[in-house]
Amino acid sequence: MHVEALGRLAIGGRPVARDSLFRIASTSKPITAAATLAVVAEGAIALEEPVDRLLPELAEPRVLRRMDGPLEDTVPAIRAITSASF
Repeated sequence: MHVEALGRLAIGGRPVARDSLFRIASTSKPITAAATLAVVAEGAIALEEPVDRLLPELAEPRVLRRMDGPLEDTVPAIRAITSASF
């Protein structure tokens, strides 16, 4: 096996090491959006289609009663989750 670390952790920063950590949370959203739009373009799903057809576990979503409330304080969501929600 050959492993090579290239680049820098920041502009002008330390070099990347084999065990360097990267935050990728921000990059997952555009990738998910592009993949969703590609599936919409193929006609497999509609942009406003509820996702429960493909993900039945999301059929009855619950939301927090208050943004700062405890995680157990939920109520049924007013509307279904759609592809456009992502």
